[in-house]
Amino acid sequence: MRSPAEPDPSFRCIGMLNLVGLGLWLGHITREAREALSSSDKVYLDYYTNISKDITPANLAKAIGKPVEPVGRDKLEFPGVRRLLREASTKNISIAVIGDPLVATTHIIVLEEAKSLHIPFKVIHGISGVYMSILESLLQIYKFGRITTLVYPYENTFPYSALKQVYTNMCTSSHSLVLLDLKLDEGKIMHANEAANIIIEMEHNMWGESILEDLTVIIAEASGTPWQRITVRSLGETRAEKFDTIPQSIIIPGPLHFEEEESLVKILGSPEELLERHKETLKSRLTDICKRAGLHSGDDVF
Repeated sequence: MRSPAEPDPSFRCIGMLNLVGLGLWLGHITREAREALSSSDKVYLDYYTNISKDITPANLAKAIGKPVEPVGRDKLEFPGVRRLLREASTKNISIAVIGDPLVATTHIIVLEEAKSLHIPFKVIHGISGVYMSILESLLQIYKFGRITTLVYPYENTFPYSALKQVYTNMCTSSHSLVLLDLKLDEGKIMHANEAANIIIEMEHNMWGESILEDLTVIIAEASGTPWQRITVRSLGETRAEKFDTIPQSIIIPGPLHFEEEESLVKILGSPEELLERHKETLKSRLTDICKRAGLHSGDDVF
């Protein structure tokens, strides 16, 4: 009996699926990516998992010399993705992705579906916004904990799991990269000031006070692009400030190494008193943070 992983002998796939990473702006598109897209029978642009200031269907079509069709969640997730993959069984189909295609689990599931249908595929990597945000923060990359995404509250249901992950990372002496929700099909793109308000409101809802509002955060706007802006504020200050360039993310540091503090002050222009308050808050409240995370005290961090 043929195993499920083996191709059906009666099935002849003459097509191909390409997952093509574009990087974060048009200037990041590699020759390999451009050639793959130009030689495709049809090109789709993922308009669900990421966004760019200048990578639009019209601009990408101009860059590669052929039409580009935007696709959203309905075509990239099951069962809609099956219709797209049926095209790839007879044609050379490319899904162009802003950033790197294997950062979002959506695209890994697309590959799993292609594999189950015995459709050959190729992945072309691109510069990732996740890693650019980490690198441009100037914090030590190996000190980052698990990445979390802050989603919009829905009908009085708040994303407490994201808050708990920040606490957990902090209690283990790790930094937190908080990705901000994109609901492009609804025209909603979370900004840093919205995120700060949601985080602080969740703390007040649960414990009647906010510890994180006194801590230092790094706001990354359009990381790795010519429109990049990296700002150091307290989370409380972030609530009242307007951040215009998208996409955005927030980094909430755990305990900072003195070399990280120097980089934040000398290169990113952080006020020294802001970092001192961050350090003192963590010293005095880390036990509370660990309790909120459901972990033991992090007294040994200092």
